[in-house]
Amino acid sequence: EMFKARRIVRRLENDREGTVAWIRELIASARAQILFVDPYLDADDLQEFATAASYQRVAVRGLINPRPGRNRRTDASGNLVGEQMLKKIKELRDPAQEFGEIDIRVSQLRRLHDRFLQIDDVIWHSGHSFNQIGKGEISLMTLVAEPAETRDALAEAFSEAEPFETYWANRPIQPWSLRQEIAYRLRRMAKWVERSQDAQQRDTSDD
Repeated sequence: EMFKARRIVRRLENDREGTVAWIRELIASARAQILFVDPYLDADDLQEFATAASYQRVAVRGLINPRPGRNRRTDASGNLVGEQMLKKIKELRDPAQEFGEIDIRVSQLRRLHDRFLQIDDVIWHSGHSFNQIGKGEISLMTLVAEPAETRDALAEAFSEAEPFETYWANRPIQPWSLRQEIAYRLRRMAKWVERSQDAQQRDTSDD
């Protein structure tokens, strides 16, 4: 009923801000749970979208299947993306956030290519990952008209997946080149220098 006035297919293009606002509006209606199914879901996506939940005790779940090579990827500060995900999971589990269960899982045996957003019993199918949708290329989000079978398939895949914490602790570490190692260490050093300079500036201003 709450989607009666909405279009079944939503076209999203060259309007990332409007796209994010629209998806957050959908998520704000969740009463029980939100499920993100996206191979590339990361901590920034959880911050951008999951935090739109407006009712207390809404469970936030995610099903991802990152490629092993992504384990070495870092953010702009030089932090591994997996460590950022662990940090975000911990933040969302803080009782002060008033979420329900926070459960991000990794599916390695049965890989899902399609992206889905489940809000309670309603399911949207997305052509793009949540970190890209609404940018330059045309993206479509389609409301699944008869979602029972899709819900069952997603629930089965989710139940077979392992918690992200387990996956990350046991992750396969891929060898990387000397160039990648040097770049990683330079980013870490640059971040350390930046923090040191900030600390010195604060000390000078205090004097």
